[in-house]
Amino acid sequence: MFNVNGCREHVAKLAERDRSHRFSRLYRSMCNEAWLTAAWDEIRQNQGSNTPGIDGKTRKDVDTDMICKLSLQLKSETFRPQPVRRHYIPKRGGKLRPLGIPTIECRIVQSALKMLLEPLFEPKFRNCSHGFRNQRSTITALKDVINRFPRSTWIIEGDIKGCFDNIQHGILLEFIQKRIADQRIVRLISLFLKAGYVERREYHRTYSGTPQGGIISPLLSNVYLMALDDYMENQIGANRYESKAEQGQRKNPEYKKFEYLLMMLRKQYSEIKSEGIGLTDKRNKLRDAELRNIRQEIRSVKRKRELIPALLTQKRIGYVRYADDYLITLQEFSKQGAETLKADIARYLFHKLRLEQDKDKTLISHPTDSIRFLGYNLTSTGGRSKRPRLDIPKEAVRKVIEDVEKQCKLHFMPEADLIIKVNSIVIGWMNYYRYANGAGKIFNRIMTKVFDLVARFLADKFKTRRKQIFIKFKAREESKDGRSRNTIGVKVGDRVIKLKTIPPQTSTIYAVNQNRKPIGDDLRPNIVHGWAAGRSTQRAIETLGKANRKCEYCGTTHNLNVHHIGGLRGKRTVQSKTEARSARQTIVLCRDCHLLQAHDGSWSRNANNVRGNPA
Repeated sequence: MFNVNGCREHVAKLAERDRSHRFSRLYRSMCNEAWLTAAWDEIRQNQGSNTPGIDGKTRKDVDTDMICKLSLQLKSETFRPQPVRRHYIPKRGGKLRPLGIPTIECRIVQSALKMLLEPLFEPKFRNCSHGFRNQRSTITALKDVINRFPRSTWIIEGDIKGCFDNIQHGILLEFIQKRIADQRIVRLISLFLKAGYVERREYHRTYSGTPQGGIISPLLSNVYLMALDDYMENQIGANRYESKAEQGQRKNPEYKKFEYLLMMLRKQYSEIKSEGIGLTDKRNKLRDAELRNIRQEIRSVKRKRELIPALLTQKRIGYVRYADDYLITLQEFSKQGAETLKADIARYLFHKLRLEQDKDKTLISHPTDSIRFLGYNLTSTGGRSKRPRLDIPKEAVRKVIEDVEKQCKLHFMPEADLIIKVNSIVIGWMNYYRYANGAGKIFNRIMTKVFDLVARFLADKFKTRRKQIFIKFKAREESKDGRSRNTIGVKVGDRVIKLKTIPPQTSTIYAVNQNRKPIGDDLRPNIVHGWAAGRSTQRAIETLGKANRKCEYCGTTHNLNVHHIGGLRGKRTVQSKTEARSARQTIVLCRDCHLLQAHDGSWSRNANNVRGNPA
């Protein structure tokens, strides 16, 4: 039996041991059926696995036959990636971001490639890179920025224009071949890069770029931008570590004078104090007065020393990158020096990587100005300490409330599903912004507004007043840390679905562990929910309660699924799907019975569905 995890761990150890080694004989491992099955397990729970490519297939069409077929095609090198389906999503500022949606077969192969390439390139990635990497997130990037932010004189907010769409295939493949000697792997990556895309039923060839939305695209972009990280740290001198000996060389001479004076005064004080044994009363009084004078002089010297910096300042550059966004902190730089550095980076991007710096988004700002980075507002408090401060943008607060308002306008939505959806939006948002200054007050204000919106939704749905809603759906929420609040709860079967009104505990960015990814920091609200596809959580809980949480075929109580009988053909809108699904029959089946009885032993969409309740 092929051990996938053991093989990956072995490759990771070799890659860590020798960061310049070129690996060969990798392709045969990736072609193994066990490797492809593990690659499918990595992505099968992703929400995007239900999104079809140009062939219309989703995760329901994946079975052992498809895995075997892919394995044979890869071994014979006859696998050819299909073009991605072009789709656009809105960006901030009203623009659209193009996404490329691969077919489910291409996603499995890309996942297999990612499992193979990640252990090889992870040791080569620098600590300043935080995007799309294990144990790293936007919060770890913010922590690096905060640690380098004090004493900064200018900040460069960098952005690369159309980074994913303008990656040069030839340059990228050169970077990959520096680590991988197996040309079959390189050819397969080249095929994915040149697969093209389909937009409005028209095929377009791709001469540059990696499609956003692909499984392997983030890893390839990190490999490509690794050259920028090397340039910043090796040639520009960013993130330079200073040893204790080098710090000693920067010791301020004025500060050293006061330190020497303090040392002599303390020595004099100890000598006089030790001479006090056997002296007369008159001599003791003189001695005490002399000691008081020395203590006053020590306090005076300390106050003068505090006004002088211990180390002489020098030019320093801090650099942090997340995907195609980077932020540079400059210490002891003039604005002209910042302009020169910005131009140098632009020239390097253009001549070496064929990328263009976005002139509208690449800005030079003063630390006391508000700087937007990774969703937070970053600013300096000014003064002598120049402590950094993280704030939640007002637009982000307004956006999360608008998202909840949009959900509360869908009055045909089951009340339990609404509460689950609202909880996922609000708690995910708060987990991301829990490191901001004064986050607790903002969280409480949002919770109050969300509670009011959900109460209005229930009042409109049941055509009653909110006062009656508070009485009918009153519940008590308790958190793990002992906090408790009144909330709204909807009883479904033997469960109570409660609206979360207790915000997560806030924290400081300095408490983030660099070696472990913070819990819930990169959470984003789910765009598509179960009820939107006709699968209501409320109806599923009711069905489980009616069946006494047992499979209606074999009677087991383990691995239960709620099977919805019939399809949704001809139903296009969210409301029609929901109404059609609610009107159909649901039964409880264990996983084996679900596959065998409801889908003829295959998750393929061509399998026959159960037409009646067998119980």
